[in-house]
Amino acid sequence: MVEWSGWGEMYANRVVPADVVEHLARAYTHRFVTAVGHPEVWSGIDVQVQRQYAEHRASREHAQRQAEQLLRRLLSPMQVEHYRAHLCFRVRGSQGGLYEIAHGYSGNVYEIEPSYGRRYCAHPPMNVPVEAAMVGQLLMINTDESGFLRVAIPQ
Repeated sequence: MVEWSGWGEMYANRVVPADVVEHLARAYTHRFVTAVGHPEVWSGIDVQVQRQYAEHRASREHAQRQAEQLLRRLLSPMQVEHYRAHLCFRVRGSQGGLYEIAHGYSGNVYEIEPSYGRRYCAHPPMNVPVEAAMVGQLLMINTDESGFLRVAIPQ
């Protein structure tokens, strides 16, 4: 552990050992300034961070499964079969346009009719599972096709 007077001299001369920099960076990041130089505290932090990551990952996987189930419930059996085979499905808009929604988060909506080949980017402004974004695109096209075309960015 670096004593305060030694730290002051090293800082003034811009010579700081790498292990001290690493400890200070971790302390600042985790707001455990008093833990500098105490490896047992760092190992506890690492375990805590690992646990939080595992919880976050489990939560994301749960959200992913729910979004997949919701998407399948909103699609017809033929759309579900097509989606499983090709990772895309077609949907008729509220004004009669035909679109293909490919598996993806953005830039994944293709206009089939009336003008073939136009691609659109329209997705939620938050980090959601891909299938949840696709559900939003599906519902918007089904219920408010002109609104979808207003907010979607042609590519």
